Amino acid sequence: ISKETDTVTLKCSYETSSERIWLYWFRQYPNSAPQYLLYKGARSYSSDESSPADRRLESKTSRDSTELTIRGLKLSDSALYHCALRDVAHYSVLQIKPTSSATGNILHWYRQHPKSNPEFLLNIMQSGTIISKVSTRLEAKVDDDQKQVDLIISSAAISDSDLYYCALVPTVTGN
Repeated sequence: ISKETDTVTLKCSYETSSERIWLYWFRQYPNSAPQYLLYKGARSYSSDESSPADRRLESKTSRDSTELTIRGLKLSDSALYHCALRDVAHYSVLQIKPTSSATGNILHWYRQHPKSNPEFLLNIMQSGTIISKVSTRLEAKVDDDQKQVDLIISSAAISDSDLYYCALVPTVTGN
């Protein structure tokens, strides 16, 4: 039992073999739907995190657990708290060579079923803006520091097993 203005830390343990995970925290008041609070990456995604709307909240992760710290407790913090794990399925990584125009390149992702032609999935500008995609399950993430673009497939299934290609199309030529 805690009192107002205290700091409390909630801990949630998990098990997964994945190295690419995001851990979410939700708050649920009686007779209400859960409310999203924040997420924090773990393992190989430990640098990924959201900025919570409530600055009193902070999350930490380890190899097998996540913690939610609430500072300056308020009566309105009395609720049921949930943690959730998302296994982020990543396919292929493209190494981007720096160009004279940092935002001038467009990257195209394709997949190819055996004995079939490549199928367009999405294209994204090097700045991170997705131009078009064929499914809401697809996202892409540009990491200029690592010089890579990840294709992210949410709710990945066995049917997503294919050969994936990424093609770089420079839109600026010359100096």
